[in-house]
Amino acid sequence: AVECATLCNLSELALLQGDDARALALARSARDTAAAVQARDWEVNASLLLGHAEAALGRLAPAAQAYTQAYRVAKEIGAGKHFDASAGLADLALAQGDVAGALQLVESLLSQAGAEADVESSEAAETVVSPDAAIGDFDGASDPSRIELTVHRVLAAAGDPRAAAWLERAHRTTMARADAIVDAALRQMFLTNIAVHRAIVALWAAQGGHR
Repeated sequence: AVECATLCNLSELALLQGDDARALALARSARDTAAAVQARDWEVNASLLLGHAEAALGRLAPAAQAYTQAYRVAKEIGAGKHFDASAGLADLALAQGDVAGALQLVESLLSQAGAEADVESSEAAETVVSPDAAIGDFDGASDPSRIELTVHRVLAAAGDPRAAAWLERAHRTTMARADAIVDAALRQMFLTNIAVHRAIVALWAAQGGHR
């Protein structure tokens, strides 16, 4: 498990540095190692990273295979990272212009996140929740900001009115994590050097959002 963790950490670092080919090799090694020692939680992590690396290299079919494996194993072991895998598959569908397919994946993801239950519980408590609200709990997910950005992009592409609320939620999640970083330089790196965070901040600013 230690070797799996090391390989996954190195793969994630390579992705952040833009070295997608190295990230791919490390993720593949991590996945194979995890499978060999039956470290299924690390198999999920490695498969997600493999999907991210394949997608970054434009290899959409292998990326889909990696995300599908991550989803399957995560569901089998009850890990919340199946949300990350579903978002990855939705990203791939959107990249191929399949808005309907991407929307179907997002709707399934939100259903599993308990969005409908959240609406019902709010009604039971006699609180008012807009049907366009960004609701749902991605408990156990690896990267909630990435999932929220994907949900926003897919809903926006489909012309769904919920898109704006999901961008607001993605921005709120990202800024809350950034605010926990005391060092100003590190905080700025967190917002600008990580592609997902950079995209969220840019989209928020483009739509007239304020801090």
